[in-house]
Amino acid sequence: MRETQAEFSSRAIGGKLAGRMATRFEWRQRGGALAIASALLACDGRSATTRAPGDAGVGAPDAPRQADGDAGDSPVVATREGPVRGATRDGIRIFYDVPYAAPPVGALRFRPPAPAPTRSAVRDATTPGLACPQPFDPLTASTPDQGEDCLALDVFSPSVDPSARAPVIVFVHGGSFVNGAGNVPLYDGTAIAKRGVVVVTINYRLGALGFLAHPALSAESPERVSGNYGLRDQEAALRWVQANVATFGGDPANVTLMGESAGAISVGLHVVSPRTRGLFHRAIQESGTCQLVTTPLHDPATPSIEDSAEERGERLARDVGCDGDDVLGCLRAKSPSELIARTSGGTVGTHEIGMAPNVDGVVIPVDPRRALLDGPANEVPLLLGTNADEGTVFSLTTPIHTVADYQAKVMALEPVRGAQLLAIWPASAFASPKAAYDALLGEVLFVCPTRETARAASRRAPTHLYHFEHVSHYAQEGNYGAYHAAELWYVFGIADWPLREFTASELRLSDDAIGYWTRFARSGDPNGDGAVPWPAYDPVGDAHLVLDETIAAGSALARARCDALEQLGP
Repeated sequence: MRETQAEFSSRAIGGKLAGRMATRFEWRQRGGALAIASALLACDGRSATTRAPGDAGVGAPDAPRQADGDAGDSPVVATREGPVRGATRDGIRIFYDVPYAAPPVGALRFRPPAPAPTRSAVRDATTPGLACPQPFDPLTASTPDQGEDCLALDVFSPSVDPSARAPVIVFVHGGSFVNGAGNVPLYDGTAIAKRGVVVVTINYRLGALGFLAHPALSAESPERVSGNYGLRDQEAALRWVQANVATFGGDPANVTLMGESAGAISVGLHVVSPRTRGLFHRAIQESGTCQLVTTPLHDPATPSIEDSAEERGERLARDVGCDGDDVLGCLRAKSPSELIARTSGGTVGTHEIGMAPNVDGVVIPVDPRRALLDGPANEVPLLLGTNADEGTVFSLTTPIHTVADYQAKVMALEPVRGAQLLAIWPASAFASPKAAYDALLGEVLFVCPTRETARAASRRAPTHLYHFEHVSHYAQEGNYGAYHAAELWYVFGIADWPLREFTASELRLSDDAIGYWTRFARSGDPNGDGAVPWPAYDPVGDAHLVLDETIAAGSALARARCDALEQLGP
């Protein structure tokens, strides 16, 4: 059997071990498996949708709230494709399921997004649309309403006056490039819009439908590339915003691109991409960096190793029975469920096939880390950060009780340099072997690459780094700490989730977080309004802001360990 890169490769990402280790992490929860892989590590597998780890009992995911509308207020807005009618809730005008591209079905499957059809009739935009096709989420035990007619976005606007010129935040959801949607309740933009910002949340193609590469697909492309359709969708959504957001009261000259998890990886890729230059003017990356994307489109002269996007696509085609003369016709005739059943994020051993961004020379022109460090990159102000306990959700069922367990797990994940990692993260330096393992995961995959991003970005534009450290009551019960994606509840102001209402101090934290984020969107500087000063990042002191019930400036976050990791080199 052909070996996969996850089983064989000892290649590092940018002088670090993050990429190599990432291909080996597997997360099993409630009997399901969700692989955490090289390009996707900013996703917690929850589709960033509903509940935090430890919130068992909160209940199944709620459907996105319909914008029922305040009495007498059903705003109609003209877009390039035709008018849309929304509704008003809590003083915010909401427009759901607004198409930004044509449905990618039939001959349009596995192709760049085509323009959305135009129409003269008013489109009802008061009901949330479909998520893009995706598998069952084992952690939330749910599957959203879905279909391929999913290339749409939602707009939350404090005004539909074209002269308002409010700043705009475009949010890219996480989900390992496999799960998620822009219209889930966690991403309700109402609280942010109340600060005078237009919020746009988007869908993009996922899994095989969004990232399948194959030699036959590359051959039919004028650019001789394949895969990365999901990233092209994001670009198309940004172009839609440039053409249309003014009619929703937004300023197309003041757009902040924001993402969490796989969405943050996406934002990082757009920051270093000349294709999206000028389509956004600031960037926010929450728990994700573009350095994790290293997979080449074509085979790098290692035919016995499945280490290119096209090779993975060839295996998927064989697995679904599309290995005859008309491979593409066969793949385009398959149901979405047949394709997504075989895919997950990144490289994942034997039964699932990793589908994620690839370095194709066009959508991702060069190695993202090299572009980050040496250019070209878009010179936009950057706000980015990580959470204090990023690693906990990736080890939910990993049995580490003793020092020997910890050492064995690290050596299994990283046999080439495991001993060096254990020297940097010795069990004796932490409260328990499990705590050491969680710290290693969180810092190798998130904290240290984020520091590298901040150092590179700060040479080009103002950069602000945060570390989210608040542990909710529910996370305390499950011993998850400030887990991956925990900050989203506060950034979006989701304060009234059933059985999870914010305390008074959490309300203040959320209010402060929204203030920092929206001020950054407005001017590129998160400071102001009497808030605790947020120092600009500088490599000398690694200055950052600690977000907790007490907000304070910090410095030298995990510095000694990140320095030691960096010294390991490629």
